[in-house]
Amino acid sequence: MVTKKKEQKGRATTIHQYIKKRRNKNITVVGIMVGNMDSEGVVRLGWSKTAINKGDKFNRKYGWNLATQRLAAKETVPVPSSIEKDMCLFQSRCERYFKDAKGFAKISVQPISSASKVKTELEV
Repeated sequence: MVTKKKEQKGRATTIHQYIKKRRNKNITVVGIMVGNMDSEGVVRLGWSKTAINKGDKFNRKYGWNLATQRLAAKETVPVPSSIEKDMCLFQSRCERYFKDAKGFAKISVQPISSASKVKTELEV
């Protein structure tokens, strides 16, 4: 499910995607990823993920607020290893969507196991 916000020249400057996980036969929304192109033309990414293993439930409003705070942060916030694949796919989606962007902010991926082939710091 994707919605567009803040129309500018017929194209949205903010896109988002929900992070869904399959548990047994149920598909549950556990987080959100937000991509935003600021006024300078730099694309920034933010994320929010619920700790469902601890019994938390995802709140869309709180998740949206936390993800937008993280994309506005000056320092890089590490992405949990459980959503790093989703984040990399969303990053490439943002690169395709924001073709006229002047640059991409960096996101930081936590140290990962040798089985995964994702770089430790990605240039978004």
